[in-house]
Amino acid sequence: MSYYDQIYDETIGNNGIITSRQAIGMGIPAIELVKLCHRGKLTRIGHGVYRIDKYFPQETDAYAAAVAKVGEGSYIIGESVLGFYRLCPTHEAIMHVGTSHRVRRRIPQTIQIEKRPKGEPLHWMDGVPAQTIGGAIRTARRGVEPTRLREAILAAQQRQLIQPDEALQLMKEVGA
Repeated sequence: MSYYDQIYDETIGNNGIITSRQAIGMGIPAIELVKLCHRGKLTRIGHGVYRIDKYFPQETDAYAAAVAKVGEGSYIIGESVLGFYRLCPTHEAIMHVGTSHRVRRRIPQTIQIEKRPKGEPLHWMDGVPAQTIGGAIRTARRGVEPTRLREAILAAQQRQLIQPDEALQLMKEVGA
């Protein structure tokens, strides 16, 4: 099996994205990723982050790319989670990513990193790690108006993304 075939199999369930660390873990030398880029089979989307070119785009691609660019252990937080579920209007050009470790690499200005505690409850948004809806609403309180947060809570409850008791608790926390 060629290196590209191995990469293709690995990336299908990961929004078409592979990192240098993942490739090395699979026994693929990092230089092979560079060679595949020159052959037009991969596209470099960040430091040590690549996407296969024969990939059908999905709605979660930008979220998966942001998490991959920040690095291992990162996840989508706050406004970006609310924007993904279309619970309230958000600034979609900025991706909010949380991580518990220090990030030393250069990150695009479209990604805002927030230091988060280890062990925060997470869920998966179509294969992308993210805060829970309740955690995202609590995090977004700093940047989203309370009226929009109340709308988001009601929408999340209506779509059964959160339980009624959690919705009631969140309403109290945002001041409803």
